[in-house]
Amino acid sequence: MSFMTDRRRIEVMRLLDKLATYCYLSGNILFPVTILRRLKYTIRYGICDSSAIDFAGLGMILSGKLFNFQAGSTYAKYALLLLDKLNSKLIHSRTLMVAYGFVLPWTQPTQSVLKHLLVAYETGM
Repeated sequence: MSFMTDRRRIEVMRLLDKLATYCYLSGNILFPVTILRRLKYTIRYGICDSSAIDFAGLGMILSGKLFNFQAGSTYAKYALLLLDKLNSKLIHSRTLMVAYGFVLPWTQPTQSVLKHLLVAYETGM
């Protein structure tokens, strides 16, 4: 997959990222829509520095709302791989938190998840 280069599309992705955060925090039903829209942009126009959080968000939707824990785990692991490739400090902590806090505890032992949550906390602080 190629990288997103158009500045307007990157700014749209950042705006949708903020919108997704606010929708999640307020319990708005548009949270899945914003995540899916960002994934559509990523697939159509390429990867940007905040694309990894969207795959983790899709894993959260699959695990938390649809109870498909294996599929959610797959997308969370893909988000972690993408995070390593992007090496983006901007979303590192958030991606780890979503993947290891909301998705992977359903399929992995608690001790292995807690180590990564500590890393997410330390990175974010």
